[in-house]
Amino acid sequence: MLVSKLKAFSGYTSIHGIGRFGDATYILQKIFWTCICLGSFSMCVFQIYRLIGQYTSESVNTQISTTYSKLDFPSITFCNLNPLSYNKVKKVAAFYQIVNETAKALKVDPTFFDDAIQPTTDQHTENYTTGTDPLTTANQVLHLRMGDYADTDIHGYNVPQNEFIVKCSYQSRNCSSSEIQKVRDEYYGTCYKFTPSSNPTNLAGPAYGLELLLDVQQHDYIPFVTATAGVRLAIHSSQYKAQLKSEGISVSTKFETNIAMRQERFIRYAGSEELCDSNNTYSSVLPCMERCTGIAVRKECKCLSSYDFLSLAVSTMCKTTLEIECMATTEALSGSELNCKCKMPCRQTSFKKNIFMTQYPAENYAVVLNTVMETNDSRESISDSLSYVKIFFSSLVEDVIQEDLAYTDENFVSDIGGQLGLWAGFSVLSLAELLELIVILFHACCSRKKAEVNAAYDEKE
Repeated sequence: MLVSKLKAFSGYTSIHGIGRFGDATYILQKIFWTCICLGSFSMCVFQIYRLIGQYTSESVNTQISTTYSKLDFPSITFCNLNPLSYNKVKKVAAFYQIVNETAKALKVDPTFFDDAIQPTTDQHTENYTTGTDPLTTANQVLHLRMGDYADTDIHGYNVPQNEFIVKCSYQSRNCSSSEIQKVRDEYYGTCYKFTPSSNPTNLAGPAYGLELLLDVQQHDYIPFVTATAGVRLAIHSSQYKAQLKSEGISVSTKFETNIAMRQERFIRYAGSEELCDSNNTYSSVLPCMERCTGIAVRKECKCLSSYDFLSLAVSTMCKTTLEIECMATTEALSGSELNCKCKMPCRQTSFKKNIFMTQYPAENYAVVLNTVMETNDSRESISDSLSYVKIFFSSLVEDVIQEDLAYTDENFVSDIGGQLGLWAGFSVLSLAELLELIVILFHACCSRKKAEVNAAYDEKE
């Protein structure tokens, strides 16, 4: 009965090959069509297996497009390259001791800089071991010791805002006090974050950006620690903290520095494995790695490598030689060794920068600056401490770099259908025929079982 049902199915099914097998009258024909059907079905299974692999790999296509529209002017965070005012910290033992010990290691008389008060305690004395660079050690120790001081103390040890920012204008108007926020950076001390109150901007060019004239007061730089004079600044989205040390730009004194920006926007595809951070917690991988490393230092060395990590329960900065060596060893480990789970943000905005410089100020313009700054200095003396910066969009064109799934559900279904049709002659109607065959065979089996039960019952009677 089942054989007859299968033979009947082979006569009307649209699946290629099965009908030929059912109609074959000679044994060689049956063998031939059996081999053909098995080979075709095997090839079909192999191709479908490859398609499944391609589908589950979630490969992406990257598309680059340009759009022209109004753009939000980014936040600009800027700091003096000198983290602390020497005239204010030279009477603080924790800081002056660094100058004193470095001078001793380099065999330089510290009174060469001034007749500063000598420290009254040696609790901060740093041992400069043979083979270490005294200047590198001084720089590292200074920034670690800065972590022991509160924000108000660090701000108090810096040049006042009204002396540092000589001029700030945005789109040809003076910056308002609400647009400038005083912030602290672990490396550069007191910094200022400018965020425009009016966004987006619909014009490009120097006249429609941010203009800063900054007085770094080079004569007040800490000896041995600050080797270059100028300003450190970072261009970033307002929702994130500026990464000044790793992603910032150093702007020199004596020049007018023009920074022309072009905005880039990245849209990444996360996929089922969440290859990027859909919460966009960090602006990039780097701040995530820095925090991961900071947590590892806290765990291994029982101290902190950065003021930014004071929220990690431990409140003591790394100070001793052993702690600093432990910190250096831990920071040298890779992200995989530290088990860091850092990912790129799924949505990221960055800024390509073109920088060009001209000498500043011009000889005859020094008179104007003396009037503005209420001084009577020479052009050379003024230019030694002034940084003039202009930051603006070069155009309102935005580059959009977007990742999309290369092999979609529609592609997968279409390719599966193509392979089934090519190698086995399958279609949606064929699947319906197979379903019908299953129902027919099931009904036939049930009918046969019922007939056997009835026959057994009749025999008993």
